[in-house]
Amino acid sequence: MDKTTLKQIKENLKPHMKAAGFKTEGQWYVRVTNRQICQIINFQGSSGGDCFTVNIGIYPLCAEAITNYKYLNLDIRIAEFMGKADTWWNYTKESADQVAQILSELVLPVLERCTSYEALFAVTDTVISEHMWYGTLFYLSMANGEYEKAAFYLEKQIAAQRDTAEENLKWYDLVISEATTESAKADWLVKKEEYFQFFQKDIDRLLAMKEQLKQGNCSGILDKIAQNEKAGLENLSKYVI
Repeated sequence: MDKTTLKQIKENLKPHMKAAGFKTEGQWYVRVTNRQICQIINFQGSSGGDCFTVNIGIYPLCAEAITNYKYLNLDIRIAEFMGKADTWWNYTKESADQVAQILSELVLPVLERCTSYEALFAVTDTVISEHMWYGTLFYLSMANGEYEKAAFYLEKQIAAQRDTAEENLKWYDLVISEATTESAKADWLVKKEEYFQFFQKDIDRLLAMKEQLKQGNCSGILDKIAQNEKAGLENLSKYVI
């Protein structure tokens, strides 16, 4: 990203972000609210170097043992808060002013509604809710003591994992059928088996949690949540507000 434009955006955003408790790290703004929710705003330059956009991520610590926020997938683009298709800006002062205004007027108010497990779980009318995975909703349900909802989302996650695996295995079969040499075919067969073993291990983990819920024994899952939270708070301690 053009340093002049980023500097201008930061200057325009400074009072809003400081008041909200975000810390700045290069092209990243990060905060952890209520020791539960990690929120991230990131500026991304284009591969061609002539424009930029903004990515937003929100992560409940109960769902993932965060080691480094820069490794997380930021899958919400700023344009979604505007109700528009993916939008990129040129490196100009006018762009800096516009993006700063969008962040302060449209993005920050939504993030303020999602600062705890309970609040994030209750949000159903924003772009954030549209991007929450079944696995995230499962852990949020568990953290909020909503075990019936947790079982529902876990079932959804298992089904989604199986659908994804089925599609991927079909892809492996296609690649294997089109292999032009026996060695290439053998290599892809090994890769398919490795993927299948990885998938099966993950499904077994989910099914084990399903059985625990069925038996009313949630201690293992709650222990996992506690471990995730501890890891996240240790690695994100400087961003806790």
